[in-house]
Amino acid sequence: MEQEKKLAILAEADRLISTEAPAFPIYWYATNYLIRPEVENWNPLLLNNHPYKFVRLATD
Repeated sequence: MEQEKKLAILAEADRLISTEAPAFPIYWYATNYLIRPEVENWNPLLLNNHPYKFVRLATD
């Protein structure tokens, strides 16, 4: 019975959201990097988490 009550509440919430706010704003973070050519092992990653222990500065 408790499960049916939860599903009914979720169905009502879904109905309210779709009638009151049918369009949801979507935002995706965008980041630009200006990296000097001497920087090695810096790669753009989807989650923007960079393992800095692999980033090196070329000494040539």
